[in-house]
Amino acid sequence: MTQSSVRLRISFESLVEAIVSLSPEDKFRLRQILDQEIAQSQENVQTTFLKERGCSPPVKVGLQPTSETFSSGRTDISASHDQFIVQHNQTGS
Repeated sequence: MTQSSVRLRISFESLVEAIVSLSPEDKFRLRQILDQEIAQSQENVQTTFLKERGCSPPVKVGLQPTSETFSSGRTDISASHDQFIVQHNQTGS
C-alpha cells in the first residue's frame, strides 16, 4: 500500500491552536517527534560546522567513557577523561 503525502501551509497560530487541543497522549507523541527532529537538526548543524573547518565529525566519541564513569557513580571524571585521551592517542584514532 502506498502512502500519499500532502503539503499544507498552516499559520503558526493555527498550529498552536491545534496542539493545544491535542490529548495528553498525542502531545507526548508530538514532543517525542519534535525532540528527535531537533536533535537531528542540531547534529546536522554541528557536523556541517566541523566539516567546514576541516574537523572530524566523530568528536562525541571521547565523551562516552566520561559519561559512563559519571553515571556509574564515580566522580573522578577528569582522571578518567585523561586516561581516555592517553589511550586514544596511543591507538592513533
